[in-house]
Amino acid sequence: MRRTEILREYARTHWQALFALAFGVYSILMVASAYDLRQQLKNGADARLVADSRRRAAAIGDLTESLRDSAQRYSEAHEIGTYLINRDLGMSMRYGLGVSIEEINIRLRSHSEEWARRWGGAPPRIAYLSEDGDVIIDTAPNAGVFNPIPDAGDGVAMAVSSEDGKIVLSAPVAYRGRREGWLVTIVNIDILYRTLLPSNSQGYREFIVAMDGRVLPGQAAGVADQAPVLPRAFAPILFDTVQPFDVQAAKVRYADTGWWGRLFPGEQVAVASGVPHLPLALVTVHASEQSYGHLMSIKTLLMLGLVPVLLIGFAAVIYRKRLEAERLQAEVSESEQARLRAEIRSEELASEITRREALQASLAESEARWQFALEGARDGVWDWSPATNSLFVSRQWKAMRGLGEGETAGRLEDWSSGVHPDDFPRIRAEVERCVRGEMPYFEAEYRVLRKNGTWLWILDRGKVVERREDGQALRMIGTNSDISARKVAEAALAEERRRMEITLALSPDGFIFVDEDGRVAYVNPAAAVLLSMPAEDMIREDWQRIFIRLLSKCALAAQCPHELDGRQCAGWLQEHGELACGAMVCAGPTGHAVLKLSQAGYAGRSRVLCLRDVTRETEVDRMKSEFLSTAAHELRSPMASILGFVDLLLKRDYEADKRRELLGIVHQQAEELTKMLNELLDLARIEARAGKDFKLAEHDLCDLARQATGALLVSGDARRVELKLPDGPVRVQADAEKLRQALTNVLSNAYKFSPLGGAIELEILREERAGAAWAGLRVTDYGMGMTAEEVSRAGERFYRADRTGHIPGTGLGLALVKEILQIHGGTVDIESTPGEGTTITLWIREQGTAAA
Repeated sequence: MRRTEILREYARTHWQALFALAFGVYSILMVASAYDLRQQLKNGADARLVADSRRRAAAIGDLTESLRDSAQRYSEAHEIGTYLINRDLGMSMRYGLGVSIEEINIRLRSHSEEWARRWGGAPPRIAYLSEDGDVIIDTAPNAGVFNPIPDAGDGVAMAVSSEDGKIVLSAPVAYRGRREGWLVTIVNIDILYRTLLPSNSQGYREFIVAMDGRVLPGQAAGVADQAPVLPRAFAPILFDTVQPFDVQAAKVRYADTGWWGRLFPGEQVAVASGVPHLPLALVTVHASEQSYGHLMSIKTLLMLGLVPVLLIGFAAVIYRKRLEAERLQAEVSESEQARLRAEIRSEELASEITRREALQASLAESEARWQFALEGARDGVWDWSPATNSLFVSRQWKAMRGLGEGETAGRLEDWSSGVHPDDFPRIRAEVERCVRGEMPYFEAEYRVLRKNGTWLWILDRGKVVERREDGQALRMIGTNSDISARKVAEAALAEERRRMEITLALSPDGFIFVDEDGRVAYVNPAAAVLLSMPAEDMIREDWQRIFIRLLSKCALAAQCPHELDGRQCAGWLQEHGELACGAMVCAGPTGHAVLKLSQAGYAGRSRVLCLRDVTRETEVDRMKSEFLSTAAHELRSPMASILGFVDLLLKRDYEADKRRELLGIVHQQAEELTKMLNELLDLARIEARAGKDFKLAEHDLCDLARQATGALLVSGDARRVELKLPDGPVRVQADAEKLRQALTNVLSNAYKFSPLGGAIELEILREERAGAAWAGLRVTDYGMGMTAEEVSRAGERFYRADRTGHIPGTGLGLALVKEILQIHGGTVDIESTPGEGTTITLWIREQGTAAA
């Protein structure tokens, strides 16, 4: 009975919610039943569409069988048999054979006209082909060549071309049990469109589609104009399935369209059926409104289903409001009961006061112990009342500031007046935020003034411990801790870190600091440049991963084209699952830098990685080895010649003229050797001294040009250099002897590499570059010239553009010229065209002339 009464009471008080819930459930069941009925009706409509499509596809299949029968009948014409008999009897074209061919032509034309009368449209093209594919008779000889003929053995083969819309039927012609040729019939695909059965629905469109998805051209049934809706292709084709048809994209969406596409099929639907005996499909597009117009719209079902949902929601809101009202009523009852309990407790007030006095005594004792603990911890305590602006401070608080026992007035100004002016605005803002309740507690580090005039760093912590009901702070308590020693240590550490960062930032070597977890903690600028990685991308990264990425972009030194001394570098090792490396030399990420990597540290602890660019050292070593090898080769040639001729003179007796000739060769080779040694010594001296022995003074470039051309004498060549000098002097700061030597070398090359009679020009140019005046000595000859590759190598030691050996020279002249101009702060420009000549310009900064 008790349970029954509870249920009745609940139904009486909550009948609205129960009624709404029942009505909602009933409505949802009705909507679900209607939706299920709609789906059954829709499936029935789909089945009718599929059956109608299959029936029309079967009609097309029957038509194609009729076409096969006609083609087979045409191939058995007696005129073709007469032709084959006359051919075997050896009849000539003039008599029986020619007559047979004409009879076949007449018969095939009559078949073509009969076909047009029976099926409608244009007459088909009928041709008789031999076994070798030669055309014997063709009713349309001007229609073009035959495509490959389908072969079905002894039966009639049929093929459909999706490109031109033609049906090709080929029937074999047999004679005495042997195939003698083919009778080919070509019909337009329109014959299939014209014979389609009428559909039971209106507003449909039909397309005949090949198995590759391409639509066969022709007039589709159902509408007069197919151009706006004719799709280019249907792919893939799903037979006997009703699918949505996308009008905008003009194609059937055979892919899964999701639940929305299944609920709302769209404006049109399509169904495809296979054509029997042919690789074709019939696709019919129907209007959704006509196919499913008798069904209830799914949108209407959704609206009906939304009504009970809204009713349930409305009932839930009413039920919630009622519960809120009941809760408020209960709270009012509890307040009344609390008032009654307060009146009852008034009788116990006396005993409560006694108890509180005992508690206050205990609290005073506890506060005394707390004060002793704070003094032992050497922290100062302050107690501030924002409402009265009174401040209580402990003895330790005063001792920190060097104050005596009675040297404070107990006001907030006693604290604020001692705070450093730079720190006070920040500290006051944080205290005010804590008082307003914007932060749970106050904590800050700042400086306070001691009585002796020094500044003391303290850590101040505070918290509001009492507030009014309106949130106004009544009491705030905090402590002060002396942190001066820590601040001094932090300042020293910061200064040391600043010095280290400056040193590392200015260092050309790269440094990477790795913490105990193997993460990169610091990367100096040089390391970022050497590794071609931004420093921010490496911070907190695993250092092993960074160098694995570096290794993927680097080549080992033995494989690096810039490491020519054959050294093998230390490789990367996998030891106990952790990447480790020692000192190594590898090509940098740019492909040009050679880096030396070293690391220092202990396993499981922090480590420091050092990267050093040793590209210059490597290049110098390579150049030194290459120079020694080339110099030895160049010196060996004249020495071998000298030793050979001297050996001949010692071992054989020659006539005086022959002896003089051999001695002349020895003398010439000795002069070449002496010249080469002198140029090597000059080049070495210039490189070693780096211009320290140059006697720099102000000279007129025009005078130097006249002196160089006047002192130049070439044996067997009487040409003079054509000078083009400015009117006034051109002042430069240079070593006159060295500059004349450079100019003489360039002029000597112009004589040697230009034919006799060719002009040699020397011109002084003036030019402004980046606000500075420059003067140039331009030497032009019209000789053999150089290729672009030879120009790029000009200036290399012992390199000569003439590989024939007919033009004398050491290959050191231009190298010496470049060294001399480099010491003078100038440059050498070379322009040359094979067969047209060479122009070399020596540029040097002009003195005493400012740029305009």
